[in-house]
Amino acid sequence: MDRQYTVQGLEMLHNAMLRAVQGTAFTGPAVDGNNTYATASELASHAVNLPGAIVSGNILFLFAETNNGATLTVTGWTEITCGGGFHSLFYKVATGLEGATQTVVCTPTAQLVAVTLKVSAANAAPIHASGWYTLATGSGSTIPLPSVTSTIPNTLFVGFGGHIGGGGGSMTENQSAVEIVDYAPASLAWNIAACKKNLSVASSLAVTFTLSAAKTYRAGIAVIVAPA
Repeated sequence: MDRQYTVQGLEMLHNAMLRAVQGTAFTGPAVDGNNTYATASELASHAVNLPGAIVSGNILFLFAETNNGATLTVTGWTEITCGGGFHSLFYKVATGLEGATQTVVCTPTAQLVAVTLKVSAANAAPIHASGWYTLATGSGSTIPLPSVTSTIPNTLFVGFGGHIGGGGGSMTENQSAVEIVDYAPASLAWNIAACKKNLSVASSLAVTFTLSAAKTYRAGIAVIVAPA
């Protein structure tokens, strides 16, 4: 009998250790849609493509880069501090009445490349933490996003990065971050990308985008999205 209880105890200990190694199940926000936009025309107003099937309460992100550091105005959206003038990130809590596009006004006129994301199961005050890697004009092959810290469980890390010089190419990310989109439009020799990682427990994360070749005018931002 004692031996039976000992075996059962060892099995319980093994199962507990296995759960600890596997980690806590993630129940936080999820990226469930994205879209892209690009034009080589210098316009005063751009109709940027939004993800489909937007419903009330979704969090929408719009990360954009311009050729000349134009001031961007996106009515009804909140801007997270601009990363050096050529790159900007905006977000909003969706009403469910959004159309297929979002107007982005450029002052002065500008070329524009953008990526938009849709996030579900996020808090109505979604930005738990954020940090910019501000504009680096010189040639380089990385966009090292700053470390951002989640102080609560079940948050979502989202990283954005892009460059506007040195030709197109591709971008990869480290720290087991998962690529959402890597967009190099044929009309412009630019690149823009987004990645994500689920943070089941409170932790810090610093992700670096690695470019396929050295590029100029690089910037990016790391954001932690709070759960609903």
